[in-house]
Amino acid sequence: MKILLVDDSRTMRNIQKKVLEQLGGVEFTEAGDGFEALTAMAAANSTFDLALIDWNMPNMDGLTLVKRIREKNKTLPLIMVTTEAEKNSA
Repeated sequence: MKILLVDDSRTMRNIQKKVLEQLGGVEFTEAGDGFEALTAMAAANSTFDLALIDWNMPNMDGLTLVKRIREKNKTLPLIMVTTEAEKNSA
């Protein structure tokens, strides 16, 4: 399974990797913002099985990234992730 982890926090990406590695047979690609994620998707020819996307990132936020992904790929499973504690933000 190929998973794209998109989060500006390396610590959060490492936590996600540790949890998901327990599934076995997982390959990760990491991106620090939406622009890096789109570049990674283009390089991999959008062959990811899942993307975990942080809501709040610099340069291109998660919601904008989701919209850009959906313009080209309607079927890739996307999971939004946030450390925001405020209910209105989440």
